[in-house]
Amino acid sequence: MRTLLLVSTAFVLVACSDSPQPTAPRSIGSATNVAGGTSASHAQTQAGGKPLDQVGFTKVTSVTSVPAVSISAGVTVIDVATCPAGTTAVGGGHWTAGGFPVFILESDMDGNNGWRIKAYGPPTLQNTFLLHAIVYCLS
Repeated sequence: MRTLLLVSTAFVLVACSDSPQPTAPRSIGSATNVAGGTSASHAQTQAGGKPLDQVGFTKVTSVTSVPAVSISAGVTVIDVATCPAGTTAVGGGHWTAGGFPVFILESDMDGNNGWRIKAYGPPTLQNTFLLHAIVYCLS
């Protein structure tokens, strides 16, 4: 029991030392030489690790389907909003004009860089409602 306590104490002291070693992996662009030092990275970065050159997506826009799809009692409808060329769909949703007594059956990517909404107007629906699909696009 005493040995277990001593070993546990030693592990705690080593883990809490004043010279912590990083546990995160090195960045993809860096290489390590034989002596353990790090050579120059392939990508230039500024303080905080942010790239100096423009990488990845920089702008999010939303696209709403036009015209709206009408939903009436007992009818199932599908509406799609599609991102413009050169952008990438990353999410979406919908909105209805006239309230929320409709049932949203599906809300997902349509496989063609857009967002697809499938909705149903229950038989008790008193008015006709409008449905718009919305897609969020990165460029």
